[in-house]
Amino acid sequence: MKKIIRLDSQILNRVCECPRKTGFSYVAGYGPPVLDTDLSIGSLAHVGLEVHYKELKKKELTYDQITEKAISVMRSEVLISDISVNDSELVIKTYLDYAAYRKGESLIPLEIEQPFSKVLFENDNFTILYEGVIDLVFSDINIPLGIADHKKMKQDRQISLASNQFKGYVWATGINFVIVNKFGFQKTLPPEKKFGRAMLSYPKCLIDEWVRTAVYHAMRYATYLELSEFPPNFNACDLYKGCMFRSVCTSDPEVRIQLLNAEFRINKIWDPFSKRKMKED
Repeated sequence: MKKIIRLDSQILNRVCECPRKTGFSYVAGYGPPVLDTDLSIGSLAHVGLEVHYKELKKKELTYDQITEKAISVMRSEVLISDISVNDSELVIKTYLDYAAYRKGESLIPLEIEQPFSKVLFENDNFTILYEGVIDLVFSDINIPLGIADHKKMKQDRQISLASNQFKGYVWATGINFVIVNKFGFQKTLPPEKKFGRAMLSYPKCLIDEWVRTAVYHAMRYATYLELSEFPPNFNACDLYKGCMFRSVCTSDPEVRIQLLNAEFRINKIWDPFSKRKMKED
């Protein structure tokens, strides 16, 4: 029987960054020992935007009723989450600002939280599925069909065309227009900057190149899973803010499992179809 291997942009990103980190995070399920505040904020904001666009699609409520419902659902979510009261109120205020800025826009929601699963590679031994959930499929005055991805922003920075996430969306759906829908928390920026939208499109040659590269890294991932061996990339240890597993990788291999169990919490194993966290810029 063929093995089914599932991956999404987050797993693909981690495989490119460091196979061992991929194994710790996405295969074994180890995560930070304390709550990730940014993820909690992004997750709550995503809840509000999901309700917002689902209700816009239904066309059953007035715009003010839609914002009221989104806030009500977010407040209910707070009761079962670990987010602080201050952080939750910040998200709700930012959503209200976003809704006020976007009132009357021409965007028409078509699909919200749309999952996809497509065969990336297949041979006699296994099938590799590339999967994910798209925040919003829409149409607009100048865009017959487009994809929108909500991004929590702390800084006003340029959006990269190189994203595995966006290229994967284009390949999986055949929709070439991707809009990055900014949900900004910057206190000093005007609404048009905080809640602006960056439009991306990709020529076929770049998507074809992405597929070849994604297959290469997917094959690496399949090999790691088959061997139950995830080699480290020590050049990635100090990237960004530094890998949270650095102390584990520099310890005696015989005590690494004990360190992981002592210093990290075990989360649910990652599922590409799990509720998406709004990713930061």
